[in-house]
Amino acid sequence: MHLLKIQKILVLDDDKIQHLLFRKKLGFMFPEVVLFFKTTPSEAIDFLQENKVDLIFLDLNLPEMSGWDLVELLKKNSIESRLILVTGSVSTEDNERVKNDGFIHAIYEKPISESDLQEILGD
Repeated sequence: MHLLKIQKILVLDDDKIQHLLFRKKLGFMFPEVVLFFKTTPSEAIDFLQENKVDLIFLDLNLPEMSGWDLVELLKKNSIESRLILVTGSVSTEDNERVKNDGFIHAIYEKPISESDLQEILGD
């Protein structure tokens, strides 16, 4: 994935500290990227019905529903954004699910590092 293709990113995480970390790291590394932040799945779904983004960073532990349930909902709604899962602790089961699900691009442990972001967005 090359940065030139990534212009708009949605970060869905109920932890506002994660929003701050994404804003600081991405703002410094890729200042041309437009960031959107949501804290609940319903906010994200409403936003995505009206707006297109190139990439979604999705926390697995969310209020209202799990990140896995939201993945299924995004599939049903034909959301075509690249999807990156983030979680406090990546389990073997999570890794297997990601490998077997062509809709999800990758999974990373929080907090996401600058090297992870470079891998995801760099060229």
